[in-house]
Amino acid sequence: MVAASLGESELASPPIVDAAGTIHLLWHNELIPGGTTRVLYAAFRNDAWTPEEEVYRSPYNYFRLIGVPRTDSAGRLYALITNTPYNGQVYYITRGASGWQTPIFVINTPSSASFIAEADWSGGVHIYEDQSATPPLMWYSHWRNGSFVVQNRPISGLINRHEAALDGLNNLHLFWIDYVPVPGGSVYGLYHQCLKDNRDLLPAEIASDQQAVSAPIIAADERSRVAAVWNEYDPKRVRLAVWTGCDRTDATTVAPLSGTNWSPRAVTISATPERVCMLLLDNYYPARDTVVCSYIP
Repeated sequence: MVAASLGESELASPPIVDAAGTIHLLWHNELIPGGTTRVLYAAFRNDAWTPEEEVYRSPYNYFRLIGVPRTDSAGRLYALITNTPYNGQVYYITRGASGWQTPIFVINTPSSASFIAEADWSGGVHIYEDQSATPPLMWYSHWRNGSFVVQNRPISGLINRHEAALDGLNNLHLFWIDYVPVPGGSVYGLYHQCLKDNRDLLPAEIASDQQAVSAPIIAADERSRVAAVWNEYDPKRVRLAVWTGCDRTDATTVAPLSGTNWSPRAVTISATPERVCMLLLDNYYPARDTVVCSYIP
């Protein structure tokens, strides 16, 4: 157990592993259902979890909070907090010697447009927002040290409410499930598209080949790698793929496990050591969790 938090808790973003091997974890917590929401933090080092700490408490009830931890090259820890994707706010919070500091307001989230805010690994925040335009258009902004370095720069293409991860080279990786053509029809497959740091949007690729998929989960490390893990159904298996920069460099089936209904629940990727670790759940009674790790070639 990580922490005996009051209320109900949910993991909303993958943990990270710093250069010293410490695991940093943030999670969403409701003190009572539909009531006060918080982001909590704990670290795993020396074979034990530290006591939980409150990072941020929303002034509103019912808001779902997403907290993303990051460390920079000097080892400083900070978090990006998003107060729900719609009509919410984005905050940047650092952790100092006395604990978590006062949240710094970054931007309001729009009420209708697709919107992504991603923390990089050097203290900045990258913001992408779809616009109603023909041809498709999004705005890009870069916030750093309390102000915008770039604001509302137009980029061709759409993020279209996709899942996203920002790698250590500031390439934005987009993932979504949609129809994939197969002989005799189509299945729901996993797509990947990369928006490079220079704002070039590369063509979409099918990450899952011709298999029906579900439950994709993604994570990025501080260098250049992104990992995605998902379920496939014919045959039933768990698949893992790794991208270095915008290029897929590895794809494999997770080693077979006893049981037949394993599904990914979390994934994290680290540069030191170069490893991907997945939390898998077997839904069959009695339910079981297991952690599977793979070295990155």
